[in-house]
Amino acid sequence: MATELLDSKWFPLIYLAILIISIVIGIALSVKLGLHQQVDWRSAPLFAPILSFFSLLLAFTLSLSASSNKERANLIHQHADALSDLNQKSFLLNDTLRASVKEYVINCFTLKMQASKLHGAARQAMDVKSFWVNEKFLKKMVVFRKSGVRFQEEASIVADNVNKIMALDNQLHYSNQDRTPVIVMILLLLCSWAIGFLLGLGHAIFRKYYFMGPAIFMTLTSLTVMAIQDMDNPHTGIIKPPYDIYGTMLRNIDEE
Repeated sequence: MATELLDSKWFPLIYLAILIISIVIGIALSVKLGLHQQVDWRSAPLFAPILSFFSLLLAFTLSLSASSNKERANLIHQHADALSDLNQKSFLLNDTLRASVKEYVINCFTLKMQASKLHGAARQAMDVKSFWVNEKFLKKMVVFRKSGVRFQEEASIVADNVNKIMALDNQLHYSNQDRTPVIVMILLLLCSWAIGFLLGLGHAIFRKYYFMGPAIFMTLTSLTVMAIQDMDNPHTGIIKPPYDIYGTMLRNIDEE
């Protein structure tokens, strides 16, 4: 349930609302207890360790999400290059194999372009379809290889390349499932809300501009957390993997 909530489109609004509420509660409590008149609150030992822990956790989580996003992009380029390489090698094959390889490559590029616009169950169904396209073509190459000495070497070359493509496709599929660990995200959220509360509680440190600090913290933290959530959802977020490379290579094949 926690994962579903973190991946939900409503998560950014829920997170931001709780962060604002925590700051407002801190300010209200500070005024009620008269803490805003106590300048010595600035030296309270509570704020610094929480802020330090939050900074380290935020940097770690952002780095983790960025690394996963970069790895996903690299796998897409490797997968597209492997398909393009197989298509180029097919020019050296006989006409029958050449036609089969071209049809297979076009199907793979088309499926990836369609999958890039889907998410959830529809996306998983497209991934399964892509797997069976690879499996079916690989079995077809086995039949070609058994059909006679004439096709054995060429079919073996194609089959080796298809195995490489399938391995990259599987890696890409599992990479799309990668998420920041739920426990890390929960710690990150709890720390940010706690800091928001403490900023509101000790708003005297900003003197008459005491809303400036909480506002800056709320803006930067919200944007960073939203960026992490966005990279954890490559098919629904703003930061999307470079699927357009499939469309570019598909157009290149059509122009051949």
